[in-house]
Amino acid sequence: MRFPEQEVMIDYTNYRGIRSMRRIQPLKLEFISNDYHPDKTWLLTAVDVDKGEVRTYDLSEIRTWFPAEQR
Repeated sequence: MRFPEQEVMIDYTNYRGIRSMRRIQPLKLEFISNDYHPDKTWLLTAVDVDKGEVRTYDLSEIRTWFPAEQR
């Protein structure tokens, strides 16, 4: 189920250094580590709307974000 009013666009650089715009629906924010981020950091768990899967995003790698409808 999608809730477009909860979608945001993020300008994100992943762990490989690849920068892209992602349309997401945030789910939760945690101070944790994972396979891609071995040191604890603030990770945003969100649905990547275009990929149709749940992903994690390191907050320190989000350059900007804004409501998706402003795109």
